Amino acid sequence: MLLAACGRDLPKADLAALSAEARMMANGASDEFRTIARLRPLRIDVREDGVYLMMGGHLVEEWGFFIPHDGAFKPRAGGDPSFRQLGQGVWRYDVAGWADQGDRRPQAGQFDGFAAAVIADST
Repeated sequence: MLLAACGRDLPKADLAALSAEARMMANGASDEFRTIARLRPLRIDVREDGVYLMMGGHLVEEWGFFIPHDGAFKPRAGGDPSFRQLGQGVWRYDVAGWADQGDRRPQAGQFDGFAAAVIADST
């Protein structure tokens, strides 16, 4: 079964691997992140609430995968970003404009080099 997310198909079997790799990354592991590398995220953002893998966006809109640190994560209803659970601790997130995020919005390019390094090291 494939889950269409972020304009790319994500095999359901990859959800557990994606979740595990993101958690290792958040804890500073230097392992290879093959599942994340295959997705080729535009940006990887490790924040206090979880790991964001930005897959695309335009102007102030953004979408990607989110792996929360807290397994009991419950998104705020009607919030921006919005979240949709895919399974195995992986969520799709969609940002309509970061209008209510204040200083939580990642800076452009903040993790671009890290994403490129993860992809280069895992290919």
